[in-house]
Amino acid sequence: MSNQIFEILQQTLNSQVMEQLHSQIGSPNRQQTSYAANNIINTLIGALAKNASNPQNERQIDTVLERDHASGAGNNILENLLGILTGQVQGDNRATDGLGILMHLLGGRAREAVDMISQMSGLDRNKVSRLMIMLAPVVLAAVAKAKKNNAPQQQRQQQRQQGGLSDLLNQTVRNQQVNQSNPTMDLVKKFLDKDGDGKVKEEVQQIGMRILSNILSGRRR
Repeated sequence: MSNQIFEILQQTLNSQVMEQLHSQIGSPNRQQTSYAANNIINTLIGALAKNASNPQNERQIDTVLERDHASGAGNNILENLLGILTGQVQGDNRATDGLGILMHLLGGRAREAVDMISQMSGLDRNKVSRLMIMLAPVVLAAVAKAKKNNAPQQQRQQQRQQGGLSDLLNQTVRNQQVNQSNPTMDLVKKFLDKDGDGKVKEEVQQIGMRILSNILSGRRR
């Protein structure tokens, strides 16, 4: 259950979609685009989990998910993302408002998040920002779908009152923190939990250097 969000995102962000994202942001390297996308997803899910830990915020997020990102609007994004990105399919305005989603989730820390992801991936800030705006609606649609899959219609109101959304998000974060194929989720959680922590900044720089080294090694082959 707790990995379902990432499974939905993996299915949605297939090779064709990733190639389109890579092309639209003008990234010089596909590996950097992929690293940045993974870290953006971690950051947004981590921010959702942190915000939903407060019961009042959880109810607000739950309402927004049900209203703007579940059913038709959310399914449209997940099933027709390539068409939406290329302009061949019209998306719902509220469901696809990536900038609005980012400001709601990250607020004043959006710029810090962009800097962190830029350092970890090697992708410049402007390209990271554009990629975040594109991916934010996809993440919310995936969360809405996972939540719907985990709660039959007659149980949703009860789940809303019992912290079901918070449990889903926090369990997802915990699982990804120990997932060796997703090594940056733990660092993202530290970033979201602490303001300007020096150790976090140092770890971000170390990851960025390792990724740059991997990319350069690949070019030499």
